[in-house]
This record gives sequence, structure tokens and C-alpha cells, in this order.
Amino acid sequence: RLNEMAASYGLSGKSEILLYNDAYQLMEGSITNVAVIKRKENAEDQMRFVTPSLASGCLCGTMRYYLLKKNLIYENPIDIRDVKQGDTVILFNGVMGAVKGIIRQGFI
Repeated sequence: RLNEMAASYGLSGKSEILLYNDAYQLMEGSITNVAVIKRKENAEDQMRFVTPSLASGCLCGTMRYYLLKKNLIYENPIDIRDVKQGDTVILFNGVMGAVKGIIRQGFI
């Protein structure tokens, strides 16, 4: 199904599916952790990458832990219904490192 969806967008490279829990909180990708770019609450002109909190059920991966400790990403619950087509994300794990991604299909 993922390959069919990627082909419909003309993509032949790597793709990922994002998973969410029963409370509609983003958890992780099928083989990666994820962070979504969001505006800072007190500084609307500044952006930061937010990763789901462990309470969502996401895996506490080694790359996720490293990025959190370096203050490159921040933890906060993410409602999957707020993640829209065209949003920028980073996908990461200990094997592939971190790569930029674009949401091609939002929550249905």
C-alpha cells in the first residue's frame, strides 16, 4: 500500500508511514522516530522540531534520545489531525541518522 501511495505522487525513493494511538497522538514512523516542525508558543516567528512524548507510546530510540539531549528537538504531544499535507518533518533512527521528509497525505 505504501509503495502504491508513493507511486501516485511520482515518488520512487524512500517513504514512511506515521503511526498514531487511540487518542490521535502521533507516535512514530514504522521504522523511524519523527519530529514535526511547529511554531514556538511564545515566539510565532520562530520554529522548532517537536517529537511525540514517550507517553504517546513512541519508542525511545537512540537517535531520538541524542537529539533531545542536544536540544535539537523538543518533546510535546502532537495531535495527528494537526499534521497536514506539505508539513516538514524529520525522520530518524540510529542506522540512517536524520532525514527531512514532507507529509504527502494528511490524516483522513
